[in-house]
Formats: sequence, C-alpha cells, structure tokens
Amino acid sequence: MHMSKKQTISSVLRQAVKDSGKTVYAVASEAGLSYDNLMRFVAGDRELLQRESDLLADYLGCRLIPPKVKQADEPRVAR
Repeated sequence: MHMSKKQTISSVLRQAVKDSGKTVYAVASEAGLSYDNLMRFVAGDRELLQRESDLLADYLGCRLIPPKVKQADEPRVAR
C-alpha cells in the first residue's frame, strides 16, 4: 500500500479497498456495507459513518496503532 507522509483514516481505508484485489461490490457485500455508500466513499464523494468505518476496517484487517509514548526523564529533585 502506498502511504504518504500525512495520512487520514479515510485515505488508508480507501487505499485498502483498492489494494484488496476485490471489487467494491464484493467488499461492500462481505463487509456488510451499502454498495452505493462504499462506492461514493472510494470515489471521494462522501465520508463513512463511524460504524461503517469500523465494519470496513475490521473486514480489511486495518488496525489503529497508538503512538508510543516517550518515557519522561526521571524527575529532578531540586537541591
């Protein structure tokens, strides 16, 4: 999957649908989504509802990975 520096969840899902090797109809049907809504989403004409995004991400195996939290330096004690 081609990734740009700044990605949105929507752009990742759109690309994952395109990279799935399946038709939009097959993805929509197998993921439990409306074909019309998914087709318009992939074309960039609409956004998905959160429930739709969750279903699509689950079907495509996409996962959000939280950024690693940097450990703060040990607190310094004033002397």
